[in-house]
Amino acid sequence: MKMNEVQLAADSGDLVAARAAFAGDTHNITHDIDQPLRAANPELARDLCESILSLEQQFAGSPDLQAVPAESGIAANLLQESGGALDLID
Repeated sequence: MKMNEVQLAADSGDLVAARAAFAGDTHNITHDIDQPLRAANPELARDLCESILSLEQQFAGSPDLQAVPAESGIAANLLQESGGALDLID
């Protein structure tokens, strides 16, 4: 999962790679699944949205080397759970 790449890059201190891994499809998929996820599991949708917003805020400024890997790990787990809630993965 691409969000895991964000976490691995941030864990290694490479915020340029973490930001690049977050941009594009990794970030966009969260917007793409928002409405169906809100219908299927509003609490999970809210948690995912908050996690992604936290990452967006980190990457918009001076990212915290501890917050980015922690939050990207949370986001990765929430995305995995979301895929299951939407019957996109087993």
